Amino acid sequence: MKDSERLQLIITHLLLSKNAFAKSIGVSSDTVYNILAEKTFITANLVKKITDTYPNVRAEWLLKGEGTMLVWQEQGKPLPLPKLEEPPSDYASFKTYYAECQAELTRLRAKLDRIENEGCPRCSEKDKSIARLYDLLKEWSSGASRDFRAPDKKLDTG
Repeated sequence: MKDSERLQLIITHLLLSKNAFAKSIGVSSDTVYNILAEKTFITANLVKKITDTYPNVRAEWLLKGEGTMLVWQEQGKPLPLPKLEEPPSDYASFKTYYAECQAELTRLRAKLDRIENEGCPRCSEKDKSIARLYDLLKEWSSGASRDFRAPDKKLDTG
């Protein structure tokens, strides 16, 4: 199997676009496109970037096409599933944590309600400043504004 085919299989398996895959491993999209177009080959550096980002991809398969594409596909290794354990018998710590989360949620809801009802203090200051600037701009554009130059300086129209 060619390098381009192996790389395309990985991209397809990950359900990513070529650009998204390139970005995810920290290389330019040109690097990926050149391999897919068979202009260049998969390098050891690229294999490291791919396996660091996607540890289930086997380096040997990427470089040489030997073995299986994914680590869990090796013979004798089942698909990794989360290990099921008995839940802890002491639920007191969970109850405490849950109560703390509920209290924090209540506090945040109250803060959000206060901001929605009263407005954000920083936002209202910004709104006032914007309104003042807008009024000054209207005044200046209407010609009713004062001349801020020193009184002894006249406009040189000459």
